[in-house]
Amino acid sequence: MSSPKAKAIMASIVGFALLVSLSVPVYSDDDLDKKLKELEEINRTIDKYEKLYDQKQKEERKVLGDIRSLEKNINVLDGDINKLSGQINTTEGFITSANQDITKTMQQIDQRTGYFNERLKNLYQEGNVSILEVLMKATSITDFITRFDLMSALAQNDVLMLKELDTSRQVLLIKKLALEEKVDQFNSLKGQKENKQQQMEIQSRQKNVMLKSIQEQKEEYVKAIDELEEVQQELDAFIKELQKKHYVAYMGSGKMDWPVPGYSRISSAFGSRIHPIFRVKRFHSAIDIPAPKGTPIRASETGKVIYKGYKGGYGNAIILDHGGNISTQYSHMDKFAANLGINDLVKKGDIIGYVGSSGWSTGPHLDFIVRVSGVPKNPTIYVKP
Repeated sequence: MSSPKAKAIMASIVGFALLVSLSVPVYSDDDLDKKLKELEEINRTIDKYEKLYDQKQKEERKVLGDIRSLEKNINVLDGDINKLSGQINTTEGFITSANQDITKTMQQIDQRTGYFNERLKNLYQEGNVSILEVLMKATSITDFITRFDLMSALAQNDVLMLKELDTSRQVLLIKKLALEEKVDQFNSLKGQKENKQQQMEIQSRQKNVMLKSIQEQKEEYVKAIDELEEVQQELDAFIKELQKKHYVAYMGSGKMDWPVPGYSRISSAFGSRIHPIFRVKRFHSAIDIPAPKGTPIRASETGKVIYKGYKGGYGNAIILDHGGNISTQYSHMDKFAANLGINDLVKKGDIIGYVGSSGWSTGPHLDFIVRVSGVPKNPTIYVKP
């Protein structure tokens, strides 16, 4: 869960924590510097896990997006498949109807052909006798012609009817073939969509397995961060005790200045809030003052630099001790003021760094903390824009 290096640091801190709980001997400035360096190492380890957490959170968002997209596409394909199934059933109904029409037409053709063939047979068998009978029974030339024309018309009508029935049969056969081709196309398209749907369902299951793994890793990182933050708090307390022996009277004028002149908006107030990265409710011990990257940050009060470095989620940070157990912290800096070092004395209004977005930050701003005896206080009690 935690790195071997972090575990080693944590083990060493436990010993120091026990010492602190029993007594607070007098330590040298070198001891304080050593503890500050250990604190910076802890902060960097926390920052590493926070970055890993952030990376996993981005992966989680992507996987969730992929799952939603896959599920949406699966639903669309399911609708398409149902629609195709309906079209196949409808078209197969048309084919059944066409088959019935073809059968009926074929029966009519067979029946009509039978009649026609029977008359031809009779004419063929009787030969000229039938024609002679027509002539003999005619009462006149006109009657003869009428009888003959009638017999011819019957024959022609039979032929015409047969042609029409055959044409209808051909049309129905073409229609049936077209419908069968359409059914084949529908079935092919349905098969493709079903295969694609199955592949997407497999991908969706794989994505869900991946999502579970990512979420488990996120939980591990949070546990590691929580453990490291406990060590961080122990170190903070230890350093606080060490600083007691260096107690000096308050150096300031009694009124602090606004640390980012010209930028008065507070984007996140002191108190409980939803953490911008972890998305859980956590206490915010500062006020956030947004300003463009590179905007000068000024010391709100005269004091001594007791911390300058990378402070975990705070990014590049400076802590000033103003005496009287009052300190201020300036975080998320882009960079520090040149030639500013530990134990340097700065005056109120001096530039100590520049606004940035280092550490856990959603944009350029100053995270400003006021502590009294190590306890964060609402900065707006001490400073006004």
